[in-house]
Amino acid sequence: MGPSTVGDHGQLWNTTKFKKVGADIWAIKSGQIRIFCFWGPGGRLILAFGLRKKSNRHRPKDVARAARMRTEFLDQEQREG
Repeated sequence: MGPSTVGDHGQLWNTTKFKKVGADIWAIKSGQIRIFCFWGPGGRLILAFGLRKKSNRHRPKDVARAARMRTEFLDQEQREG
């Protein structure tokens, strides 16, 4: 199945590479690289930012940054209609 699987069917096939790390915040991981993201209107996956992790845990400030970016994005989407 292609990338539309999660958006269309809500199924996560590889929870080690794509997992929920906060309220409405997800992380895609590949090696030490983490890309924080969230779901936008219309089932779009919005990539917030990426970083190179040096520890096994997500830093709370990184999750909070992604949550702020999500709020700003959704506010802007609502203003632009």
